[in-house]
Amino acid sequence: MARNVTVAWVYPTTRTSGRPIIPTDIVGVELSMSLDGVNWTLWDTILAPNLSAEIPDLEAGEWHFRGVVRDIQGLSSAPLDGVITVPDETAPSALQSLTVTLV
Repeated sequence: MARNVTVAWVYPTTRTSGRPIIPTDIVGVELSMSLDGVNWTLWDTILAPNLSAEIPDLEAGEWHFRGVVRDIQGLSSAPLDGVITVPDETAPSALQSLTVTLV
């Protein structure tokens, strides 16, 4: 059974220099996803001031998400990763065999 997942974040208040970042300088978050934490696919760019995104219909398994903040100058933050396991809520498979004998 596929499930929807919400990914939420908090925008930074400073640049890597430690100086404050003006909230209007943040364009948004590039949200990527992966099944193995190695091979990433860009899912979408979520524009500021949005603080979350809903990913629909994820199949069972371990899903990795990565957020990167983009600013109006085209600069990108370091990535921040998160992981969630979507449970397999399907019924068990049928018996592999069933033997019926007279006694």
